[in-house]
Amino acid sequence: MLKVKICRAENLKYIWRGTPFRPRATAYVDRNKKFSTKVDEKRDRCPIWDETLKIPLDGPIDDDTTLCVVIFDARERGAKKRIGSASLKLKEVINEVGYDHLAKRTLKLKRIFGRSRGEVVVELLHTR
Repeated sequence: MLKVKICRAENLKYIWRGTPFRPRATAYVDRNKKFSTKVDEKRDRCPIWDETLKIPLDGPIDDDTTLCVVIFDARERGAKKRIGSASLKLKEVINEVGYDHLAKRTLKLKRIFGRSRGEVVVELLHTR
C-alpha cells in the first residue's frame, strides 16, 4: 500500500490569462486506478488539500514504478483542464528512505511541452 498525502501546490500558473480556477489533484501508479482530492474552493494559485490517498500496488516496486500527480482545473462541471503534472520514480524514494518511513518531496509541475506550471508538495509512505 502506498499512502500519498497531497499537501499543497504553490505558484500554479493560470491557463487562460488570469482566469481563476478550482484546483484538484489526482494521483496514480496504474492509469486505471486514479485517486483524487477534493477541490480547494478558496485558493486557486496556492491550494492546500492535506488529503491522504491510499493507492494499492499490484506488485513489487521496480525501476519503472512511477507515481504520477496531475493538477486539474475543476472549474466547469465535467471539464478537466490539466494545469500541470509531475512524476516520481518510487524505487528512488524507497532506496533513499526505505519502507515504512515518510518521504516528503516537492515536485515540479509541467505542461505537456515542458513549460513550468508551479510545484506540488507530497508526502509518501510505502507500507509492506
